Amino acid sequence: AAGAGPVTYDSAARDASGGDLLTAQRRALPHEVASSAGKNGARVVRLEMNEASRPGRPLYERFVAAWRRVPDKSMRLVYHATEEKNYAAILRDGLDPRRRGGKNGRMGGTGEYFGKTVRASAFYGDRGSRKMLIFALLVDRSGVVSEDRAHKGEICVDKIDHQLPIAVVTRSTSSRTPAYWTGCRSARSARQPLEPNPV
Repeated sequence: AAGAGPVTYDSAARDASGGDLLTAQRRALPHEVASSAGKNGARVVRLEMNEASRPGRPLYERFVAAWRRVPDKSMRLVYHATEEKNYAAILRDGLDPRRRGGKNGRMGGTGEYFGKTVRASAFYGDRGSRKMLIFALLVDRSGVVSEDRAHKGEICVDKIDHQLPIAVVTRSTSSRTPAYWTGCRSARSARQPLEPNPV
C-alpha cells in the first residue's frame, strides 16, 4: 500500500523497450499521493506533472543515465517541501546542491532531504502552504546518505542525478488537517523531533 514501507519499482523492461522509464511511477502517483494525504486528514485537489521530467528533457536524461549506472535499479516516490518561491527553479533544474544544509541543518548528513510520506516533508514547507514537490528517487546505496537518521520518515541522498522532480501536489484545506500540513515553523525552530511516522 502507498506509504507503507518502501514502494519501489524496477523499470528495466520499460527502459529496454525505449519507452518512459517512469511509466509505472507516473501511473501510481495519483493513488499513492491520495492515500498518503488521506491518512493525514487531507485531500488532494490538484496533481500537476512536471513537463521537465519527461523523456528527452535534460533532467529526465540525466536521471536515466544515473539509473543505467547503478546496480540497484529500484526507485521510490518521495516528497519534498520548501518555500514555494523555489518551486519553478526546482522543477526546471532539480535541487541545487549549493543550498544544502541551509536553515534546516544536516542532521542526517550532507545531501538533499526527502520524506517517504507526506507527513515527513510537510514540516518544512511555507507556513500555510498547501503544495509539495514529488520526486522519483533512485534508492541505490551509492547515493543514499542516511534513512530515518535525522527524523523518522526522512531519507537523505547526495547525488542530484538520483533525484527527479516529477510533480507538484496541492491539498485541500480541512478542519481535520493536522498542524504539520500548515508548516509548523514554531516547532521547527525549536528543533522538535517529528513523531514516529504512522503512514
